[in-house]
Amino acid sequence: MTLSALLRQEEVADQAIESVVALPSDIKSLAVLPFASLAAESRDEALELGMPDTLITKLTAIRQIRVRPTSAVRTYTEREQDPLAAGRELRVDAVLDGSIQKSGDRIRVTVRLLNVRDGSPLWAGQFDEKFTDIFSVQDAVSEKVSTALEAGARLSSLYRERRGL
Repeated sequence: MTLSALLRQEEVADQAIESVVALPSDIKSLAVLPFASLAAESRDEALELGMPDTLITKLTAIRQIRVRPTSAVRTYTEREQDPLAAGRELRVDAVLDGSIQKSGDRIRVTVRLLNVRDGSPLWAGQFDEKFTDIFSVQDAVSEKVSTALEAGARLSSLYRERRGL
């Protein structure tokens, strides 16, 4: 293979990594806010705070990100809470917030990661699960979210290393 072909392959690989990176290099800290039930009459406080607590536990395993503890975010349970204002108060780079909807034996959890600095969305996910019990839903959703964010953090770290940043 010629030198120009190798350089072109590396350029294509760099572009692919760049387009997949979920976490910009300036995202080093994160707060997972209590989730909101979209239907006020069907609030489930165990899920609203239990989901973030499970996520916080999972996300603390990602070495590249400092995650605020549950005790720090517990006060942000108001339905109309501004996630960016909460992020500024907690002095973090990004906030993860979400919503919960139930219908029969199904539950939908929507999660979004926002850059506190400018409010831009960094990542979002929607997860539909059968609601057999609260713990299985929390475990399933937190596993999917933490896997996605960990992959993004690792890719971002790899990209910075390759670029000498």
